[in-house]
Amino acid sequence: MPTISYEINKLKNDRYAIHVRLSDGLKRVFRRKTGLTINIRNWDTKSNLPKQIDEIEKLKRKKLIDLREEIYNRYDTAILEEQEINKTWLDDCVESFMGIRKTTDKDRLTKYFDYYIKSVLPYKSQKGKTKGVSNRTIQKYNTLKDKIISFEKHTNKEYYIKDVSPKFGMEFDKYLSEVEKLGESTTGGYIAALKTMCMYAGDKDEMKNHPKVKSIGVYTGERKIKTILSIKELEAIKDANILDESLQIARDWLIIGCNTAQRVSDLLPLTKENIVTIDGSEVIELTNRKTGKELYIPLFDEVKEVLNKYDGGFPPNMSDQHFNRQIKKVAKIAKLTYLEYGELNNPETKRKEKGEFPKWKLVSSHIMRRSFATNYYGKYPTPLLMQITKHATEKQFREYIHKDAMDHVKQFEYEIEKKKKEANEKSKIVKLNNVG
Repeated sequence: MPTISYEINKLKNDRYAIHVRLSDGLKRVFRRKTGLTINIRNWDTKSNLPKQIDEIEKLKRKKLIDLREEIYNRYDTAILEEQEINKTWLDDCVESFMGIRKTTDKDRLTKYFDYYIKSVLPYKSQKGKTKGVSNRTIQKYNTLKDKIISFEKHTNKEYYIKDVSPKFGMEFDKYLSEVEKLGESTTGGYIAALKTMCMYAGDKDEMKNHPKVKSIGVYTGERKIKTILSIKELEAIKDANILDESLQIARDWLIIGCNTAQRVSDLLPLTKENIVTIDGSEVIELTNRKTGKELYIPLFDEVKEVLNKYDGGFPPNMSDQHFNRQIKKVAKIAKLTYLEYGELNNPETKRKEKGEFPKWKLVSSHIMRRSFATNYYGKYPTPLLMQITKHATEKQFREYIHKDAMDHVKQFEYEIEKKKKEANEKSKIVKLNNVG
């Protein structure tokens, strides 16, 4: 007849884990965690069971007594069926009775990334409107998985979904910041994505995650320095005396980009075929590479002026890298040589560094979309601009151009004052006409 008892092993402070101990009479002893813990003061050393001091401890005591009876019954059945009694057999007994889910290969953090990327993200509902996430989001999770693999090598440990806790979040955050040398916004984005995935694993996939996974701290990082080309600076670029043909082409693409809000990946492939007439209006028609959605952009005068140079079409194409190099030269020729606070990549550290730099050095293809949003803001209704920039909400749009939530109120007040002045002017004209 086997002997089944309980013993406790220290965790931290006054908490102890309760283990079941099985001795089968053949000098073999097997142990298994029950999944229950207890304060040392509540443990009865005579019965090796929880003291009956409150409802919680009474429930634990009853559960352990029932588990012991279950193991005895299964033991008898196992002997009759000539099953092997070993650690695995005891694990099965405890896990089945206590409702403990077995850890599988899928529970490994890196393995769950594979499942989440292939089987969840492509079908995940986006606010009940669309199915699936963008390629950029999938790329983000693939990169995050690579960071976790590097973190496991750094700590010489394998991590499971259940290990992702607030403490894990802080340690991973520290690794990304100090070892990988990533910026706050990038690090914060990775922590938020990891938290989202692990919460999904527990809520939707019924996997065992850490009970405090929802308490993992997330943040957006420091407010980004957002460099733009002002209308005055764009005029200087437009009027600059540039003789080199390649630089002229780069300048023309830059002017188009700053007046269409397009990313370089959507801008440079444009050809004359992208110019179409809809309901009597000439527009640029394209499919946005990031969202896959069709986009129609009005032809502003600044764009038409450039297109006229190329017989109504777009300038000759050039690579993204060449474009970025050339527009810096264009900005330098246009005398954008004054210092401006911004961010530049340090070629030695390969990280962005903040500081004061000549403005021309801060000019890159990323400047075009934000320049459009900033320069046209207030001249046209924000919802119309959002149709071109493809921001989902006005809040996102205002944050993108560093406008506060009260800015639209200021605009409204300005329009009211403007209309009052116009009304006063009309009133004066009417009075003068009456006098005459």
